[in-house]
Amino acid sequence: MSIWECCELLNEVVDESDPDLDEPQIQHLLQTAEAIRKDYPNEDWLQLTALIHDLGKVLLLPKFGELPQWAVVGDTSSRVRFR
Repeated sequence: MSIWECCELLNEVVDESDPDLDEPQIQHLLQTAEAIRKDYPNEDWLQLTALIHDLGKVLLLPKFGELPQWAVVGDTSSRVRFR
């Protein structure tokens, strides 16, 4: 699988911790990478990092193990109880 194919798979993901559920995940990746490109035009590594920063979310899909939301996106606040 290519990086782009993995990015496209993110359109099947619903990240419950994401406030922008109206936008596809791939749109978020592209917007983030573009914002970094504008601010840091000479930092190729940073632009790539911005593009791929959410690719681990494919682990939410059945094809990749269907891990629980809290284990993939690090959003544990709604499931943590304090005594």
